[in-house]
Amino acid sequence: MKEKILETEFFKIRYPLDWEYEIVDNYIHTIFDEHGVGAFQFSSYVSRDTELKFNINEEQKEFENSIIKTYPNFDAIFFTDTISDNEYFIAKWIIGKGNKKIFLTYSVDKKSLNRKRQKKEMEKIESIINELELK
Repeated sequence: MKEKILETEFFKIRYPLDWEYEIVDNYIHTIFDEHGVGAFQFSSYVSRDTELKFNINEEQKEFENSIIKTYPNFDAIFFTDTISDNEYFIAKWIIGKGNKKIFLTYSVDKKSLNRKRQKKEMEKIESIINELELK
């Protein structure tokens, strides 16, 4: 698969060549298939307290019904949700390293939801996450 690479000071991802990329307010990155049903967003947070270390077990306690998923390069907190009176399906991942956190979100408008296309998109996103590199 041909791909594009996006590299920030916190992470490096590879995503399909035919997907679009946007950045909002210089910190919310979004990639999406122009003909798809959802969008994949990610943002980073760095604590000023350099002694603070990400603890996945402690972080997970803040999110009901979350699980810890294991990927090749890290573990992530994962959960799903709906927002805006159940109009949007949301899948969220939280990844941390040292005093940094990365928030990943896949959102789909349920009105335009096509389960087959969503499943295919979600598989691509899982593939992207599998190759994500933390810095």
